[in-house]
Amino acid sequence: MINRQYFYERDIKLNSQSNIPYISYMKVLSVKPISGYQLNVVFDDGISGMIDLTEYIGNGIFAPLKDKQTFNKVYTNGYSIAWSDELEIDALAVYAEISGKKPEDILSHKFSHAAN
Repeated sequence: MINRQYFYERDIKLNSQSNIPYISYMKVLSVKPISGYQLNVVFDDGISGMIDLTEYIGNGIFAPLKDKQTFNKVYTNGYSIAWSDELEIDALAVYAEISGKKPEDILSHKFSHAAN
């Protein structure tokens, strides 16, 4: 189950004047609808898998996705899985779901590499 807290998390981008390192976590290479309301997602580090959005479909912001034609229009900009500018799921949440890792563990791993 995807943790809703991370749906709208964004890639951490800091301006070039900052001494804090730029954090670029995994990028989504591809996303494809499969059976039901499931998506197959492939990341640039080789992690791939399926996420099932069935429990979210038809509720709140996900209501429009009940229409299968709309659901099947899924795409990626690399940092999120989206259906429009207003309806997207952050790559971190999906990566955490597929890999079984906690988002904070994924980010802390990236921070430790950025600090080295």
